[in-house]
Amino acid sequence: MRNFAVLTKALLKNSLSLGKKKAKTLALGALIVVSILPLLWMLYTSSVDMFASRFDLMWLEMFLVATAMLVLWTALFTFASSFYFSNDVPKLLVLPVPSWTIVAAKFVINYISCLTISLIALLPLLVAFIQTHPTQIVGIVMFVLQLFLNILPPLFVMSVLTMLVMRFMPFFANKDRFNLVLGLLGIVFGVSVGVMSNMVSASDGEVVMNLMTQSPVLLGMATKLFFHVPSAAQSIVDGSFVSLLVNVAIIVALGALFFVCAQKLYLPTVLSMSQGAQKKGKRKTIRKQGALASYMSVELKQLVRTPAYLSNCVLGAFIMPIVLVLVFVINPQIRELLPMAKALPLADMFNLWIFMFLLGAGSGFFFGSVNGISGTAFSRQGRNLDFVKYIPLAMEKQILAKMGIGIAFSLLGTIIIVIPAHFIFTYPVYYDLMFVLGALLSTVLINQIAILIDGLHPKLNWEDETQAVKNNMNVMAELFLSWLVLALFVGLFFLIDNLTVYTIVAGLVLVGLIVVFGIITPKLVIKHLMKI
Repeated sequence: MRNFAVLTKALLKNSLSLGKKKAKTLALGALIVVSILPLLWMLYTSSVDMFASRFDLMWLEMFLVATAMLVLWTALFTFASSFYFSNDVPKLLVLPVPSWTIVAAKFVINYISCLTISLIALLPLLVAFIQTHPTQIVGIVMFVLQLFLNILPPLFVMSVLTMLVMRFMPFFANKDRFNLVLGLLGIVFGVSVGVMSNMVSASDGEVVMNLMTQSPVLLGMATKLFFHVPSAAQSIVDGSFVSLLVNVAIIVALGALFFVCAQKLYLPTVLSMSQGAQKKGKRKTIRKQGALASYMSVELKQLVRTPAYLSNCVLGAFIMPIVLVLVFVINPQIRELLPMAKALPLADMFNLWIFMFLLGAGSGFFFGSVNGISGTAFSRQGRNLDFVKYIPLAMEKQILAKMGIGIAFSLLGTIIIVIPAHFIFTYPVYYDLMFVLGALLSTVLINQIAILIDGLHPKLNWEDETQAVKNNMNVMAELFLSWLVLALFVGLFFLIDNLTVYTIVAGLVLVGLIVVFGIITPKLVIKHLMKI
């Protein structure tokens, strides 16, 4: 057990990578928590109403299922990354410790990362349950236990499935292929869910809600898939020790299956996996290129050739706009309104120049902050950050190159939403120029903020490329700070009555912020990176 504790502590420290930047990491985490407080408050108030009604069991089961689904999806990426593709696997296998110690320690790291999801999703429900059931001490204790137990079954199941796939489908034993396939499947799934959810009409949604509130049995399909949820929910609502024992028995059985598969499937597979055979490089004609253009070319190739970066950053810049386009093109309700929409004289109804500029700026703020290209610009260097310091290219130009690539993809993703606008309405194409101008200004500002965040707090200690972009709080900080800046302009809108005056003031403020960040960002980033 001592070896297990020491190894777990070492892996946990390496995974969190706090070190000297502990205060900054905690500050970013606090910022993210503050940003989601409104969502947690809405969840709490809704839970108070549901727990006070006869639908308390249904509500609890629904969120236990939702939490298990999130854990299942998260484990799909994190388990393979840490168990198979982590750089520390070859080093751990030669340690004088039993194999179960390595497997258990790595599982604990995955468990802790998924525990955050459980706490965020279920703590508002726990507070609401305590408020509405203050005398059910046993139920409250059971709820606290389920905060930690509910995520174990989906984590065990996904771990076993991953080991089966890696053992009997060698195609996925390659890290790049595995990450690329999962990334593409994730994007397809996200697009499909977005499109299908918007194809349901309002009346259909009301019917579904009526059916759900009639009987908790309608959750049967979900609870059959996550078969540990009914016993967990019953142990909380009824304070049943029998249900808790059933739940614990399910967890123990799945845990035993996990360790058997780890012994029979995981260790033989990971021992036989190639340690990254190098590809033979082809002879290429060297073409003379400027230093800045050459640096941008290297950055761009790294983005599109690394599956983790391609699926999470590059394709991430386009998934939201594509979903929006498909929703407008496919949604039957919108298609019914097309003749009426096309007949609208938009140019006579309001000033299209102003409207398109504001629409472009708002879209740029949103879509420019979701890809994480600039938000991970220095984190993607990892332990090779010294490369940035010592190559014969000024740091200011390197920052400009990294930011330029982020701006380009952000702007392209934003411009995509012009497609449904022309599909629905009829207006001259030259008005799109104002949309592009507004989008350009906002995406420049957002990428400046992202570069500043990642430059001051780069995540350099990672084992594979997926961790550099998925386990990086800088991406979330960029997203929430961009919304904060957008909220500033929304507040300005309510202070200025005249739309033309507001547009001029907003444009000047936007340009002013770009100038300010353009001056301070390189200085602060260079000063900080040179100290690392």
